[in-house]
Amino acid sequence: MRMKRRYFSLTSFDDAIRILKETFPAPGVTERVSLEQAVGRVTAEPVYAPFSVPEVNLSSMDGIAVRSADTAGAMDRHPVTLEHFQRVNTGQVIPQGFDAVIMIEDVWVSDGTCKVRKSAFPGQFIRPAGEDIRKGELVLPRGHIVRPFDVGALATYGIPSLLVSSVSIGLIPIGDELVPPGVRPKPGAAVESNTLFAHHYFSGMGASCHRYPITRDEPESITAIMSRAIRDHDLVLLFGGSSAGTRDYADQVISSCGTLLFHGVGMKPGTPVMLGSVEKKPVFGVPGFPIAAACVIKEFVARLLEWWGLAPYPIFTIRAELAQRIASDLGYEEFVHVSAARVGNRVSVMPHSRGNGIHMSLVRSDGFIQIPASYEGYEAGEEVPVQLTIPPAHLDRNLLVCGTRDECIHTLGDLLTTRGFSLHCCNTLDSRALLTLREKRCHAASVALPRIGSWVASNLFDPVDNTTFVRVTVAEAELGLASRSGIVLDDLIGVRFINRPRGTTARTLTDEILLSSGITPQVVPGYENQVRSEEGVITAIQNGSADTGVCRKKTAEISALSWTPLGYESYNLVIPLSYLEDPATIGIISILKSGLFRDMIGRTGGYSTAGSGQVSPVFPTTV
Repeated sequence: MRMKRRYFSLTSFDDAIRILKETFPAPGVTERVSLEQAVGRVTAEPVYAPFSVPEVNLSSMDGIAVRSADTAGAMDRHPVTLEHFQRVNTGQVIPQGFDAVIMIEDVWVSDGTCKVRKSAFPGQFIRPAGEDIRKGELVLPRGHIVRPFDVGALATYGIPSLLVSSVSIGLIPIGDELVPPGVRPKPGAAVESNTLFAHHYFSGMGASCHRYPITRDEPESITAIMSRAIRDHDLVLLFGGSSAGTRDYADQVISSCGTLLFHGVGMKPGTPVMLGSVEKKPVFGVPGFPIAAACVIKEFVARLLEWWGLAPYPIFTIRAELAQRIASDLGYEEFVHVSAARVGNRVSVMPHSRGNGIHMSLVRSDGFIQIPASYEGYEAGEEVPVQLTIPPAHLDRNLLVCGTRDECIHTLGDLLTTRGFSLHCCNTLDSRALLTLREKRCHAASVALPRIGSWVASNLFDPVDNTTFVRVTVAEAELGLASRSGIVLDDLIGVRFINRPRGTTARTLTDEILLSSGITPQVVPGYENQVRSEEGVITAIQNGSADTGVCRKKTAEISALSWTPLGYESYNLVIPLSYLEDPATIGIISILKSGLFRDMIGRTGGYSTAGSGQVSPVFPTTV
């Protein structure tokens, strides 16, 4: 079989942006929409008031309309009796011949006349004609993003519809492995989510989108549906088929129908992105991985739509201190999703995992850092520009936690929202998390602690001390040996083992148990074979590449495997002692001790909450 051609040269990110901007001018298409459809759209022409509002003088108070000259000299001791007046209500037209209104509270009416003890000035309590807007005055300029309160004003001014910029986008998902949303994918398959995300993202900018059905990895099928989309839309996106695999045909299809302008850009994520011109319309080949697709949509397609006159999403650029080092490859413009919070008197940001398929790094983030292609990254503690996707004021209620991420931590975070806080837990090694905490770049470190009986590992806490930090217990989970046949500790010498990386709770606990049992790792087959997660342990056992490994009881039960207890994994938050009286810490401890937290963790299964909310020294000796 002939190998698929790979792209050998990459277009720089800046050159790709330049090519995009120079090749595709705005199509200049407009449409008229009703006010009900106008919010979020962008005006294509200036909008002027067809008449004044109000068109005549109106009363702004309940009272009487008077001639101000008739009230001259009125005082408490010398009231003035009026014969010419007329009762008016708020919003009522001022009768001809009157130029002021006196509030009804300041009027005494008797026998057809009234007395006033305060003089009135011309225009008092009157809304003059054109006070809000005059006929012919500009209401909205061209290029304005229509907001909900704009619509209310436009309706008031008698403007029933708007001429807005119009861009139509065709979204085509490609891949034999794709299934539609709502269908659980089989192993090797994936849910087609990119066009759903793109549809809502572009609609938020004021574009009109059409999502096409999933298209097979066949050049003929891709060509047919792309040709149809080119005919019906201003812009087309092909999702998938843009990489260099044996069944990636997007470049071939674009080249056969038009011109391929570039394939492969020096950016991460999204390196395989391609851009073509078919019938003078842009066609993007977008990588299938969600994070890569999102980056291409945000950094390329959204920029094009903004140049074409659509509404950009609000981005708030700030400078913040980087909590941990970020490495980057020279020659690649890299976009790293981060969580941000105000820690003390400065803003700190923590990077999320950067895998192309890790959708949750986008969900959990508050913004991103753009690392220039000429940089090899940023160091911890360095001040860097951050582009926030949330208003900066929200940073004050964010809690930045780094370390172990677990369901019990997520449950705590869910309940913390009822106290007005948002917990962001960024996954990193426990030792690194404690160093970050010591450097005052996060609010807390989430640490998983192995326990066997009364023994608790304490060497993990070397970066911190008992005088300035405390440990708050979140929950505990049982750890043990999972297997098909009920393997116990004494069987390890004769079975194939699958291990976890050094520094993880499971590995620390296993090493300690072997040491205390007099078993050397060298006599346990496969002891140095490692997988990153306990799901990897289960997979290795199920596919027969290993006989046993350490995981939580709940995980083994879900997978219908036998399980033998070894010890516990204790989840803790390490926080500065000075934070104990902070409202966020008080809320955390209160939630951990609550019946609601215990009930929610109980429904999850596999946890003990007997010590939840307990505050202890960071260096444990006994439990």
